[in-house]
Amino acid sequence: MNRKIRILSPQSISKIAAGEVIENSLSVIKELVENSIDSKATEIVVTVKDAGKSFISVSDNGCGIEKDELHMAFIRHATSKLQDDSIYDIQYLGFRGEALASILAVSDITIITKTEEEDHAWELSLSSLSDEKNALLNDNTITTEIQEKISNLITPKNRAKGTTIEVKGLFAPTPNKLRFLKNNNAELHSILQFMHSIALAYQNCNFKLFSESKLLFDTTRDQFDDDILKQRIIDIFGNEFTNNIAKVSYTGFSREIKINGYVTIPTYTPSIRKQKSIIFVNGRLIHDYSIICFIKAAYSGLIANNLKPLAILFIEIPLQDVDVNIHPHKTEVKFSDITSIKNAVVNAVREALSSPYIAQSLTENQLYSGFDTSYNLSNEYEARDSYKHSNQDKHESTLLPLSARYPIEDFTAMNKAIEERITESQLDDKLYYFGNPICQISNLFIISYNSNTDDLFVIEQHAAHERVMLEKMKDALLHKKKLKMQNLLLPISTEISGTEAMIILEQHDTLLKYGIKIKMMQDKIHIVGIPIILQILPSVSPHEKVIQILNHVIQNSALVKEISETAIIEIYNEVACHSSILKGKSLSKEEMCILLREMERYNFTAQCNHGRPTYIKITHDFLLKIFQR
Repeated sequence: MNRKIRILSPQSISKIAAGEVIENSLSVIKELVENSIDSKATEIVVTVKDAGKSFISVSDNGCGIEKDELHMAFIRHATSKLQDDSIYDIQYLGFRGEALASILAVSDITIITKTEEEDHAWELSLSSLSDEKNALLNDNTITTEIQEKISNLITPKNRAKGTTIEVKGLFAPTPNKLRFLKNNNAELHSILQFMHSIALAYQNCNFKLFSESKLLFDTTRDQFDDDILKQRIIDIFGNEFTNNIAKVSYTGFSREIKINGYVTIPTYTPSIRKQKSIIFVNGRLIHDYSIICFIKAAYSGLIANNLKPLAILFIEIPLQDVDVNIHPHKTEVKFSDITSIKNAVVNAVREALSSPYIAQSLTENQLYSGFDTSYNLSNEYEARDSYKHSNQDKHESTLLPLSARYPIEDFTAMNKAIEERITESQLDDKLYYFGNPICQISNLFIISYNSNTDDLFVIEQHAAHERVMLEKMKDALLHKKKLKMQNLLLPISTEISGTEAMIILEQHDTLLKYGIKIKMMQDKIHIVGIPIILQILPSVSPHEKVIQILNHVIQNSALVKEISETAIIEIYNEVACHSSILKGKSLSKEEMCILLREMERYNFTAQCNHGRPTYIKITHDFLLKIFQR
């Protein structure tokens, strides 16, 4: 039988369109809450019954809707937020004019709204089977008669300025959709997570969530805190999480990209296993896998590969540089310059994590459970520069000799350097974050004390020295024009295609900077020079490493600098691990002091090269609490 092509009825079209926007109770709440935010509301209350399946109410104190425009709010693609010439300059969370029409297509709706100018509020109720509802969902059939009927349905009501929208019988017109909803606990959990996220972004607004008349979430008291965002993070994620985050505050070179928020410190393993990073772009909550990858990339060399850092980031970029109109839920966006976004995110997170003053601050639970691994960020940012730079020239390290005055490839003196005599100097521990060393325990842990802050530190000497050495080598690499190269008597030859040869030859100068010298002869490429650092460790095959670098360059020639640096730093990691102070090495107080000063001088020294903590901090207040003083 031949099937004739026909145009669907307006009702069917509306239900299909609604399915793109409204998937569950959360979809309804998200659209209504975002509308409330767009209306400049400062109070938003969400109430649900049966996890929103039977009843949803969103009430706000926003600008309201005028009586004459009330019916227009339910017509698809009718909106006050967008002009025809501003489709790529969207300043609101909602802009398509689809939300209320989509909700109306799959439920019954009552709206009560009042503007500042009107004497009282107005109420309009639309049931799922009414002619008025069908007419609104098909804007081509709104006749004068229908308009009069809708006007007759609008009745006066008492309420303050703002809007309340009640949704009943979700998916009653499309009962098959109910089969795809999760159980009530799962649906309610999703709603609560959204409320948490949106509350973080809009700190000038109070949010409440009720379920079956029970208050689940309330931000009202946060308005009295100096740092509303920090207090909301405490309320949502708890003190343990909040004590293990680093503040992000970044402005790009062009000042067009700004990133603020918080990220978990490298040595912290979140107990909230299912928690995901929360990302906002221009105030819009988004789910972007690329940004999550950029965040993880910023932790490279700071955490183990199997660990997942968490972030709460607010990214601000010019409106014209991001397209928010690519997904029905508006949770996915497209950037005009993804490379700039990558650089900004990586730099912002890396900058936040660079402080050496990230320490484990013990809690009672950790004390009584064998010091479980959870590490606390100390709030020492303002003092960082004074600690980091005070008198550092007066106490030049002889314990760790690799610096600008040493060739970066000369590692032979490292193991002997610690044996060298160090000029004794009396240090004022008020000038230094870690204070002065007191003693060494088990020839592995250094105990130091800062008399100015009354903080006690336990430093793991091997982990700390390993990180310091790596940072010194990386610093030297950054400031060096070219790595030292070992010329080969017998070149390494490998066959490659003509296209691959062109890629390699185009990157000749960059590769040479990293100590790789190549020549092309016939259909073979000859490696005639390699970085001298590759000769340092017997566990590393210089030939295999260079071939590996070239293969990576062929696959992605645009990243030749990153590929080369990553390969060199991998070698540095192993050099630092094998050459640093070992467990069992007895240190004098002068040697311990030099190590502490180096930890203060370089970035990322709060964790070793494998992501483990290098020290913990025990505060005076913590000791008082433990001893019930």
